[in-house]
Amino acid sequence: MNEEIEFEEKLIDELKKKYLVEVVQPSFPFIKNFGGTSWSRQSNSKLKVHFRLSEYFGHFKEGPYYFANANKFIHYTTLKNAVNIINDGFFRLNSLAYMDDPQELLFAGNEILGNYETSELQALKENIFCISFAEYDDENGKADNFDSWRLYGDNGKGVGIVFKFSSEVHLWNENYLSKIRYGKEQINKSGIEETTEKFRIFKIKHNKFISEYEDKVELLSNTFGRKGKIPEWIAIFLAFHKSSLYLPENEIRFLRQGNKNGRNSFTINQRSERTFYDKLFIKTKHNLNMIKEDTKLYQFKAHPNIYDPAWIREASQSNPIVEIEKIIIGYRRSNEFDKLGKTFREGFYDKNEQTIKVELSPLCEAFQ
Repeated sequence: MNEEIEFEEKLIDELKKKYLVEVVQPSFPFIKNFGGTSWSRQSNSKLKVHFRLSEYFGHFKEGPYYFANANKFIHYTTLKNAVNIINDGFFRLNSLAYMDDPQELLFAGNEILGNYETSELQALKENIFCISFAEYDDENGKADNFDSWRLYGDNGKGVGIVFKFSSEVHLWNENYLSKIRYGKEQINKSGIEETTEKFRIFKIKHNKFISEYEDKVELLSNTFGRKGKIPEWIAIFLAFHKSSLYLPENEIRFLRQGNKNGRNSFTINQRSERTFYDKLFIKTKHNLNMIKEDTKLYQFKAHPNIYDPAWIREASQSNPIVEIEKIIIGYRRSNEFDKLGKTFREGFYDKNEQTIKVELSPLCEAFQ
């Protein structure tokens, strides 16, 4: 029996190396290894195998889906949502299944996901949670963005929340940050978009691999998946592609596969359906105490102390939190700026025991 297990492990190891080199790396050369392998066999059936993607974002450094340049970001939202974010202590990560863009996952995945049934595609979308924002650098001209205010900041009557992440992105675990890659950026001689062609190539090589080794293993989409399906981790990369129609957004997307913090948190969508969401926590006394409790068995270089930036960086490596730096009031609310500024400063301090800057959007000069 031990010899049989040893033979199976050797076979799986060989196939894993072949799948990585022959199928994955031609399209995604930045993937140097897998995070692990799940496999099982029932009675006389073939081996059922799933190769898991590495959980560490730092392993994607050399690829196009890794973003670590900006120190600060800005999230545009309505005045009401900004107040809710401060009161709740988190940004809401919404499922791709309920985004405004019906082509989520499909823009880059029309070919690669062509064999997915509607219910399966819906399940794939429901397992991806994200939030969008933009770079913020007021010293180098990447501050207020008129299009972003118009699209997401309640047409200038909303709020921009400026923040930074608490830990270095290369240390993240199962969290991803990338610029959106918009379609029709480059077209090759065959008329195929170069930004998405790699997914078509991946599918061809994936199917070829399955046909060559179908007498030995059943390759699964996930641990409990059906044979022959595209691995579900591909959805992470598909989610960073959108149509050129959305180019004015200049979007950066924070993404998580699976519900890590939301658990059973839900809201009601426009179709009166229950939809789950995840949470990207902000730096508050309550949240830091929660992290301290959750990581009490972990070994850190810094002594656990919610007021120590070194400990916060260590404790939030696998589950990043954001530190809000300032609130920018929309340019169409200049007459209310003094009242809103006082409200946000006092409300943020009462809730979080932290001071915060409140500024009026410089764009107000163009609307006076």
